[in-house]
Amino acid sequence: MNVKNIRVREKGVTPSKLKGYNNSTMINNITFDNIVMPGSPTSATNLSILCVYSINRGTMLMLQ
Repeated sequence: MNVKNIRVREKGVTPSKLKGYNNSTMINNITFDNIVMPGSPTSATNLSILCVYSINRGTMLMLQ
């Protein structure tokens, strides 16, 4: 899944959790591209800036 070209309007107070519906429908291979956080003129450079994490082991999260 590709998530791209997003300007975040408000960061929020809790991290975003990515998880599937159950063990047979897990989220995997997600790429974030050109995600701009509030107050920044450029795209995020790492996932911690986005406050995104996966609760499923082995899920690949990438930032381009």
